[in-house]
Amino acid sequence: MNIKPIPRIPSSSRLSTLKGLLRNTVTAADRSVINQFLVDGEKELQEFQVEISRLQTAILALEARREGLKQMMEKYRSLLSPIHRMPLEVLTNIFKFYCNVNVLEIGTLSPAMTLSAVCGKWRELTLNTPSLWASLSICYCSWEGYELEPLIQLTQLFMERSKTSPLTLDLDFFTSDFDEEEYDPKPPLAILVQHSSRWYDVRWCFMREQMNHPTFEPLRSHLPMLQYLDIRANDEGNPVDEDDTWDLFSDCPCLHTVTLLSMGFPLSDTILLPWQQITVLTVDGNLVKIFRILSHCPSLRQLKLPSMGKLSTGHLYDVQSQELLSLSFKASNAKDLSFLPYLMAPQLTSIGIQGGYFGRRNRGFDRWDEKPLTGFLARSSCSITILRLQWLPITDTQTTLLLGLMPTLRVLSIWECTHANLAKNHVITPSFLNRLTVDHVGLDTVFLPQLTELEFCVVNEDLDQRALLQMLSSRWLPDHQNDHRADVNCLQSFSLIVVGKKEGPSPECFALLQHFSNSGLRITTMYTHEVTSLALNFVHMH
Repeated sequence: MNIKPIPRIPSSSRLSTLKGLLRNTVTAADRSVINQFLVDGEKELQEFQVEISRLQTAILALEARREGLKQMMEKYRSLLSPIHRMPLEVLTNIFKFYCNVNVLEIGTLSPAMTLSAVCGKWRELTLNTPSLWASLSICYCSWEGYELEPLIQLTQLFMERSKTSPLTLDLDFFTSDFDEEEYDPKPPLAILVQHSSRWYDVRWCFMREQMNHPTFEPLRSHLPMLQYLDIRANDEGNPVDEDDTWDLFSDCPCLHTVTLLSMGFPLSDTILLPWQQITVLTVDGNLVKIFRILSHCPSLRQLKLPSMGKLSTGHLYDVQSQELLSLSFKASNAKDLSFLPYLMAPQLTSIGIQGGYFGRRNRGFDRWDEKPLTGFLARSSCSITILRLQWLPITDTQTTLLLGLMPTLRVLSIWECTHANLAKNHVITPSFLNRLTVDHVGLDTVFLPQLTELEFCVVNEDLDQRALLQMLSSRWLPDHQNDHRADVNCLQSFSLIVVGKKEGPSPECFALLQHFSNSGLRITTMYTHEVTSLALNFVHMH
């Protein structure tokens, strides 16, 4: 960069003359010299200012170029980060986890929209991966009172970008009014219905009166890809016509997993489905009508009964479910076990029973009658490998007798039926733990020799920690060094949930269990005073 020379200052002789005037009287001739000096000085000051401005401009330009170079270096330095060494296939899979559910709501970008706004590379990858746009969740209540045009545009955008990918839809229209003119919920639904040939996994919450609305008429016989269907209906006190049927899903050649739950009149009484091909069913309602459905489900492999109506409108008849492998149900009272004497499942391997526990009070039945369950097992002649009991009023003796009928059991989960005082364990007692303990010296038959996974939820104040640790030690056989008990499987995992006081300390055995974890046994521990939230976790886990 060339820099212009700075203008010269007055000569030394002129400066000497001017300095002398500071001590003498100024004459007319001197005034002429002074004026000339000032004129020259003003001119030189202007030249100085021009040069300064030029140099400052040059500095600003250099600083801008410097910052631009810094930004460019940072931009290209980011290419050295590990994520840019990641294959696009791996990055795409990560994106799929992140975009598992795209919730369309006011003021929030969905995961797919967020990824497409990060950078050019991610945008291109996101737009070229239709499956990232194929999962939608719409809750109408979050749009209620707002202009629905953005929702309509978003729905259309996701349908276009998902191209031909199978669609996973979570549609909550419980609060919608199909007769509403200002906030009409039908347009976004109509867009989704147009793409019904791509429906793969659908969860649909709606008012029962909307069942046969013309908006959904195009669905009939146009659901070739649908495999998972979860329908939840609400009557909201409105009268229900028992003769009113819903046959939109009667022709779904790939459908195999169905959930039917209703706040009111059971859905199973009004919906027509291809029952003969259903393999997984979750349903509530009257036991008589549930059994009627079971008689039409020859391929059923998994059955969940989250709630059962009173057995008052008819009588059960025997049903033999030849393919049923897993049965789980909620028993809020003793009558909820009344269906077991009428059911046979020779291939059954898994049973889960949840009692009626809410908060710190047990609202279920007080005494456990083992006859319905033991009779069911005896008639079915099945080999149970998985048993989960939650919040049942069963004793340690009754549990031991029940487990004696399951010599092939591999997975056992027991959650204590804790009453208001949270003070006593009725199943996980010292006697029960001793029964589970393997005797490596004696010749007695081992109790539950194939057990590999164990889970307990117990009351802290009544837990015999020493007996618990002895039981675990006897079943921790990683190397099978004891040939005398070579027929006993080594325990692979143990989960312990301890319920105690809010301010109480964690049990001492938690620290000792860490030794098992360090040796290879999968250990999970939790100390809590909030039992209510565990119910939801149990439902999701099992």
